[in-house]
Amino acid sequence: MTKQTFLKKSMNKKSFSNSYQEYLEIILRIYKEKENKDDYISNIEIATQMNIKPPSVTEFLAKLAKEGLIEWKKRKGVKLTPKGLDLANRVIDMHHLLEKFFSVVLELEDKDLKHRLACAIEHDLISEPLLAKALERSIGKVEKAQGKQP
Repeated sequence: MTKQTFLKKSMNKKSFSNSYQEYLEIILRIYKEKENKDDYISNIEIATQMNIKPPSVTEFLAKLAKEGLIEWKKRKGVKLTPKGLDLANRVIDMHHLLEKFFSVVLELEDKDLKHRLACAIEHDLISEPLLAKALERSIGKVEKAQGKQP
């Protein structure tokens, strides 16, 4: 992806709060673990993953549905819309980029620490495409210096 395409894609997206992004990320992770990809994801599954009560999830699902990020069928569950899937994938991509940066550039070895740090920062990278590109460049430079392909 070219720099212009990346910037255009990032800037054309409505900025959603960390909570919106977190819910979408959780829904996508649950979806990826399902054997039957046609199954809906229940609010109980989401609540369990987020360690919160199902009524809180139900309340937030209404917000996600209103924004067109999920398809929600009461008593059945939710599925991500293409718009929701795109945002969830971008959050996960930022998470992986950060973990790679922590490993390659900062040489952190503690997996739990890298994961916690990435979780804390990933949502902010969505709205900062220049920073994401700078992280990619830094990773590339270190990998090149180490004789690895970026």
